[in-house]
Amino acid sequence: MYLNLPRIPLEDWMREFYFATELDLGSSGLQYYSFPEFSAITGFSMADLEKVGFDDSETFGEPGLRQAIADRWGDGNAQTVLLGNGSNEIGFMLMYAMLNAGDEVVAMEPIYHTLNNLPEAIGCHVKHWPIRYEDHWQPDFEALERLLTPKTRMVSVNFPHNPTGISLTPEQQRRLVDMVSSVGAYLIWDAAFEDLIHVGKPLPSPRKHYDRCITTYTMSKCYGMPGVRLGWALCPHEVFENIELLKDYTNLYVSPLIEAVGLKAVTHAEQLQAGRMDQVKGNLARLDDWMEAHRAHMDWVRPMGGVTGFPRLINGANADVFCRALAKQEGVMLVPGTCFKNPHHVRLGFAGPCDFFEQGLDRLSRFLKRGGGLLW
Repeated sequence: MYLNLPRIPLEDWMREFYFATELDLGSSGLQYYSFPEFSAITGFSMADLEKVGFDDSETFGEPGLRQAIADRWGDGNAQTVLLGNGSNEIGFMLMYAMLNAGDEVVAMEPIYHTLNNLPEAIGCHVKHWPIRYEDHWQPDFEALERLLTPKTRMVSVNFPHNPTGISLTPEQQRRLVDMVSSVGAYLIWDAAFEDLIHVGKPLPSPRKHYDRCITTYTMSKCYGMPGVRLGWALCPHEVFENIELLKDYTNLYVSPLIEAVGLKAVTHAEQLQAGRMDQVKGNLARLDDWMEAHRAHMDWVRPMGGVTGFPRLINGANADVFCRALAKQEGVMLVPGTCFKNPHHVRLGFAGPCDFFEQGLDRLSRFLKRGGGLLW
């Protein structure tokens, strides 16, 4: 199968600006941990490292790590756990193994590119289910109902949502699951931000209500470990049959070294997140005040979860031009909404070190007051 893969504006933007700016106000995960910090939190030691053999690993993942994931996020059945080198690879394997040209797919918009672009590249008929600022980013379930048909093969969603931070109530989640199950489609539930909640409690896994649900996770967002490149999914049994051959032709397995680090991370997931949450809460409170003080330039819907907001630039300003000028003049990275098909918004992350975050907001204020808008 030939894949006509399109460019990914988000990755192009991060490649250009992530390492080239002083202050990152655009990323969407917790501040990464250094190895000494990780060791102090999890107890990972040289003795653990010495147990690692640079041998092959099992196709779907090391049994102990799969069991730990099943105990923490699943129903205790390790046979439902699929490991991959990051959630991006997990998404790629799921799309490639489960979809064929002509399949009907419904994808929330905006959503992570693997869950949207890849089905289109495969030749699927993709129907977009947009969320809109005018609706305070609240999903329109009547619109979803019009998109679903008996031919729908897959529905992909992300809650809490990146970049808006919107989420669902438990009642809305159950309504969504019931709608997808009524047509017998697979539900891809991107749970990258499941544990990063500012309003209410984390949503329960929809797999408890629907056996054709596939939940995907990553160490990158909630746990400050993007460089580990470890992702996983909880899947129905039939999914593994298709992915087995795909893995034989691609990655074969996850490195035993990554699995050893991952096992410590998974069994200390709550501590890893807790180690950054005071920082996140403090930054979000500071951002609340900052947004109120800059209402003449930006407005927003306050995020319910995750570590990003998606403010709207007032007066129809072009986000791409705005963010490029900000990076050039102030060394601050925001991500323009053009990367998410919302050209008048910017993704603003609030999970970085508090002093850096404060500096970034100060520079953004200075940019606005200096009339940077003339460049928009």
